[in-house]
Amino acid sequence: MRLPGDTRHAPGPNLAVYQLAELADYDPERLAFLLMADVYNGFGYDSMSVPYVDPNDPKPKLKATAIIGGHLPETCFGTS
Repeated sequence: MRLPGDTRHAPGPNLAVYQLAELADYDPERLAFLLMADVYNGFGYDSMSVPYVDPNDPKPKLKATAIIGGHLPETCFGTS
């Protein structure tokens, strides 16, 4: 099966993807973007190729609402 679009070879079995986050500045959507950007960069793609991102945001974020198609439950943000 061939997927549409530009395909690239995997970087190898040792691609390390991680981000350090300070609790005071923790933004799950920003952190998710940074992790996905690392994966995309590992495959040779530009980080702005990550889907579900507003390219006009000064700090790009992976928009969870765009992924799931609606609002997130309040419990996802640590509130009850």
